[in-house]
Amino acid sequence: MDTVIPLRTDKQAQRAAESISRALGEEGLHECVIRPVKKHRTSDQNSMYHALVNQVSDQTGHSHTAMHEYFKSEFLGYQNFEVNGRILSRPRSTTGLTTKEFSDYVEQVMAWCAEQFSITLNGES
Repeated sequence: MDTVIPLRTDKQAQRAAESISRALGEEGLHECVIRPVKKHRTSDQNSMYHALVNQVSDQTGHSHTAMHEYFKSEFLGYQNFEVNGRILSRPRSTTGLTTKEFSDYVEQVMAWCAEQFSITLNGES
């Protein structure tokens, strides 16, 4: 089981040190990784993106879900996975994107919308 401890306070750092000490007493190899926390997309970014997808859906007649899947496949690519020996693929999810990655993705979607349908986020078309 992974133990993830944010390191913002001295108390959290002490808890991390205690976890490391316990792990040293256990059998087998363990790993300690310290890295910056990735900031995931904000609710404002998410709301803005879905407002844009709604505008495109209204303009094209395609469902919100269809346009969302299209944009993911177009700008994020696909991820492959195996089930029963069969390789399947689906568009990458937006859920794990960092704030920066999601921002870049939304910019690509906005550029596509402006180019294809003259749709901008402020509702002009």
